Amino acid sequence: SPQIVLYDTPGSPCARRVRISLLEKGLPFERVILDLAKMENKADWYLRINPNGQVPAIRIQDVLLYESNVITEYLDALWPDVSLYPQDAQQYGEVKGWQTFEMRLSKHFGLLQYARLLGPLSRIQYSFDDFMTEASRRTSEPTLLEWERRVWCGEVLTAAEEAEYEAALYQRLNEVEAALEGKTYLVAERFSQAEISVYPRLAMYPYIRLPIAPQRYPNVTKWMARLRCRPSFVQSSTLVDRLMGGRLLPLLLQRLDPLREDQGSLAERFALVMGRRLFAGDVMQRQRQLDGWRERSERLREVFIKTPNFPPPSNPPRTRLPTALSGEVVIWGCPFNTETLIAVAVLLATGKAFRFQPVYSPLGQEYADRYRQLAGRTELPFIECDGMPLEGWPYVLGRIAECSGASVRYPAVPLQRARIQIACLGDSVVNFKYVRPLYWQKVVGPWLRERFSSLEDLNLLLAHHGTDTSQTQFIQNAWQGYLLDTVGGDSACYSLLDTRLAWLSEQCSAEGYLCGVQATIADIAEWVRLQEVMRAGYKPEMAGQLSARMMGWLEWFEVQEFSWQWRDFVERWRATLRHR
Repeated sequence: SPQIVLYDTPGSPCARRVRISLLEKGLPFERVILDLAKMENKADWYLRINPNGQVPAIRIQDVLLYESNVITEYLDALWPDVSLYPQDAQQYGEVKGWQTFEMRLSKHFGLLQYARLLGPLSRIQYSFDDFMTEASRRTSEPTLLEWERRVWCGEVLTAAEEAEYEAALYQRLNEVEAALEGKTYLVAERFSQAEISVYPRLAMYPYIRLPIAPQRYPNVTKWMARLRCRPSFVQSSTLVDRLMGGRLLPLLLQRLDPLREDQGSLAERFALVMGRRLFAGDVMQRQRQLDGWRERSERLREVFIKTPNFPPPSNPPRTRLPTALSGEVVIWGCPFNTETLIAVAVLLATGKAFRFQPVYSPLGQEYADRYRQLAGRTELPFIECDGMPLEGWPYVLGRIAECSGASVRYPAVPLQRARIQIACLGDSVVNFKYVRPLYWQKVVGPWLRERFSSLEDLNLLLAHHGTDTSQTQFIQNAWQGYLLDTVGGDSACYSLLDTRLAWLSEQCSAEGYLCGVQATIADIAEWVRLQEVMRAGYKPEMAGQLSARMMGWLEWFEVQEFSWQWRDFVERWRATLRHR
């Protein structure tokens, strides 16, 4: 059987960066293609590989990993001869910063992609009833079904939100243009994982009708042209990339969209019907056929040219550890932001002194000028140490833990580190679609109503600080208590949390902690998330699926000094918020 199997899907920039990394290292691999439109990523067999149900995932012999940035770093640790992450600690941090940049960019890109590409495609290929019938066969989760309905009906974004997201994506492009001024590559004038992370997303801009004009973006244009010709970028291109990479096809999709009010004359409508039939085929099936032909040709090639095999080393090298944080740590964050609270808990566990700078986003408070100057953006938390910004989750947690004692280990063994990174990331789908609405309705909503006696007062402050349309709507719904209406109520949220807790209990059952026989930053991250959902009314003891080891895991935190300090910190800052 093949040593490396990549669970992949065409059109995914996350999957493509793993393909590019494998090709750069000359590692042979087999692709298993999943059709996300058919929710194959939610099939039981795949959830056993990636419980988060996202693409990509990878199997290297008997090791299963997911999350693209974790996979690429693990590949670098196992096969360091072609290094895609710099060995210099500062340059490594810059690469992690670009990976974080791409994750921020994806937040706006993903929704605009559903509005401008995936929504029109679904309407061209299916009637509404057929589309929802297919969706109902694959899932019964109310949030997913409501999301599918919104995608088909063209309700993902309003016209105003589309304009805001388009402007935000071009602003991100401006940042890349400025960073490439007088440079060939993004970091230290050498090709690195920064290019592999950022390029696939920018290459998809034309998919959603965002052309990259050479006159406006000369640096980006030249940079992309150089990368486009690189063998790994050519070979990683899929049928979807080739179909959607030009300007005409995205515009044609817009014209073929059945929701367009202007359908033209009878002859034009007939042409539209014929055009829609061109898109009715199964693109994923065609990609699988192409892959099959490629694999057969490669096997034929092996008859004449012996293809080298690259087994992973039996004793892989330890991951290089950057220097410990020696100066003052400053953390900019919001006491209602879970990632901020996780970072605070890790700092307290390490015993590392820090200074907390409250940034009350997205609750309408002004951003500090110093924060804007440092971060240039609104995502939290943001950490500064030794005059350097620390960005990238869970890179920030790892950098903090590397200066700690034995209480929060961050081991240098590549596989252990990869599993800790995955655990720190958590289940992003559940966190965003279920936990966030639950937490904001149950915890932040009452706080908002206490602070703002009327919705008009809240809106005035939101307008003053320029909160974008979708975020404004989210905060308004939190104030009014409407957030849980679209996710099946709190019972649906608690049900998914039960599933997540059962998985965590299973993880703990083997060795007592999530990633081994000793607590790590992964345990702290999951414990903080659990504390926050308990604050929102979730009762883990009601799940009835806690193993004895999971109970021991919870009890371990109860006797840790840092857990008491963390609770005091949260209460103190939230009390401060009430009086602002």
